[in-house]
Amino acid sequence: KLRQSGGPRDLELSMAGLKLGSNVLQIAGPDDDDPSWRGELDMVDAESGETVRLTVDGRLIGEYVEAYREHCHTIEYAALRNSGRYIHLTTDADLADTLYGALTGVGSVGLH
Repeated sequence: KLRQSGGPRDLELSMAGLKLGSNVLQIAGPDDDDPSWRGELDMVDAESGETVRLTVDGRLIGEYVEAYREHCHTIEYAALRNSGRYIHLTTDADLADTLYGALTGVGSVGLH
C-alpha cells in the first residue's frame, strides 16, 4: 500500500504486488496536463486542510506541468518495469473511443 508521501519507490513496491502484465490506467482532468487557471487562487492543502493563497503565473504553471509529466513518467516506468502497460486518459475525451484506442494501441484489445 502507498504511504501518504508516495514517491517512485513506494509506487514500485505497490505495483510489485500486482499480477505481472497488469495495465495501469491513469485518468486525469484536462487541467492536470494543461492548466488553464491563472491569477490569485485559494488552494487547500490536502494534508493539512490549510488554505493557501497562490499567485499562479506562467512560471508556476511551467513548473507544475514539468512535475506532472515527471509523475506520469514515474507511473509509466513502474508499470513497464513490472511487465505491465500504462494508459493515460483525460476526462474531456469520449471515454469509449479513447479507452478502446488506448487498449488496442498497447495490444490489450484486438479486432476479431
